[in-house]
Amino acid sequence: MPKDQASVPLPAPASSGKVLLAALVIALAGLAAYSNSFQGVFLLDDKASIIENATIQHGWFAALSTPTGGETTTGRPLVNLSLALNYQLSGLSAWGYHAFNLVIHLLAALTLFGLVRRTLELPKLRMSFGVQAWPVALAAALFWMLHPLQTESVTYVVQRAESLMGLFYLLTLYCLARGLAQPRADAWLVFSVSSCLLGVFCKEVIVTAPVMALLYDRTFVAGTFALALRQRRKFYAALAATWLPLGWLVSHAGTRAGSAGFGAGVSPWAYALTQAGALVDYLRLSVWPQPLSFDYGMDLAKNATEVAPQLALVLALLIGTGYLLWRRPMPGFLGAWFFVVLAPSSSIVPVITETEAEHRMYLPLAALAVGVALGLHAWLGRRAFVPALALAAAFGSLTIARNRDYHSEMRIWQDDTLKHPALARAHENLAVALYDERRLPESLQEFYHALELRPIFPECENNLGKALAVMGALDDAADCFTKAAQEFSRPHEQAIAFFNLGNSLGELGRFDDALAAYTQSAQLARDNAATHNLRGYVLAKLGRYTEAIAEYEQALKLQPDFPQCSANLDDARKRLEQHNP
Repeated sequence: MPKDQASVPLPAPASSGKVLLAALVIALAGLAAYSNSFQGVFLLDDKASIIENATIQHGWFAALSTPTGGETTTGRPLVNLSLALNYQLSGLSAWGYHAFNLVIHLLAALTLFGLVRRTLELPKLRMSFGVQAWPVALAAALFWMLHPLQTESVTYVVQRAESLMGLFYLLTLYCLARGLAQPRADAWLVFSVSSCLLGVFCKEVIVTAPVMALLYDRTFVAGTFALALRQRRKFYAALAATWLPLGWLVSHAGTRAGSAGFGAGVSPWAYALTQAGALVDYLRLSVWPQPLSFDYGMDLAKNATEVAPQLALVLALLIGTGYLLWRRPMPGFLGAWFFVVLAPSSSIVPVITETEAEHRMYLPLAALAVGVALGLHAWLGRRAFVPALALAAAFGSLTIARNRDYHSEMRIWQDDTLKHPALARAHENLAVALYDERRLPESLQEFYHALELRPIFPECENNLGKALAVMGALDDAADCFTKAAQEFSRPHEQAIAFFNLGNSLGELGRFDDALAAYTQSAQLARDNAATHNLRGYVLAKLGRYTEAIAEYEQALKLQPDFPQCSANLDDARKRLEQHNP
């Protein structure tokens, strides 16, 4: 550095007053944009993870165990624990869960503001940004927080897994930035590792945090990977050690683990091709967030020709990111942030339940938000703040509008079927919403349409069976449940189909067949008290009272507070005494 530059004093960091003002703006803007999210309802996976999740209703120890039936919270104990806290505070009132999600999002936005500001005030960048570090950081945080692409991660309650993990991911880097800015700041590095460890108990995407931490150090402080590792060897070893509990949680994730991985029945190549289209879609929605969808389906690209333009663009961006990391590391870091954070879900490891999802952009969007804020600063300098606020306000208004779609299941699925008329899963979920409102003829129409679009669709067959049973078409319902049981691949799903089949057959008076269905269900899910109770009921109908009593007793062992079963047990004992005086 020339002597005249070396003698220029570095600009002072932003005052505490300016930082507090920025924090207040972030909090008020976030509250304004998401205030109508409190009117949202529980949707889709919320039901299994919250309404039907017994672990959050029986104290903290039970919540730490997490469910094992494939719910979103399975293998993510801190997310499950947070839902248990919500349950203790507000029961099953949805507004409390939405408020909690908003608090997480606000804390994440404040952390992003702090991370960007601290980074721009590091010696390598302070001369370039000076007193503009905090306005640029504020603009980036507002863009990221208010962008409507974030609504799924905030307003869809169970996607707290994404936002809570995102908060700890950002805290991992923020604490690192604080530690790197001071000669002796071991406490901040301990906080960084602790944040990463907490993220491990939220969602698997945190696996990339140690990589991004090392890249951050190399880019903004150390200058080389070798120097960063040499100076902070213990810190990076501790960060890498968080992969051990993460691996254990993934291996014990129950049936949810079967929805992702190389053994999920999907070719990594087909999934990678599909992700080329998804990545381009994410970029498009980041620039022009319309139309947003709750469900993008699970279709796979058939060959490279089908996604050739998107594949070419993604490859060009990857090559460009690699070049920038080599020659211009600071802008290259933003490109790396986008691709590395998305890598666990949007590369070659198949996630069969959804090939594209807006919540995956929760953290990657930060790179684009920071890039836009830096671009406006480079173009307009001090004058950038007004257009930045205007852009943030536009994002906020779109977020308010999008949150209205989450106010009812009917509205969210009607919106999806309009945007994706060929998406069978959207029609099936709309059918379920219509069924819940007892609009049965319309519900049946949507169920049958979904099956036309996807002939092998066990979830739809099972739910269609329930609608037909309510309408009294029990034979048709039994056919649907039989087909669903044959098509389901997971034992707990098959158990549900056999349980429903037993109900229909019992209503028809076919008690031998009903007993066979309940027996199949009990073998697949042995801890279901309701199945043992109904198996006892049909055994009693067949006059097999001793066996019925054993089933009722088993049901009561599993669920002591089961009044109907207790009544059934008393009745079976009386009838046994009458037959054997």
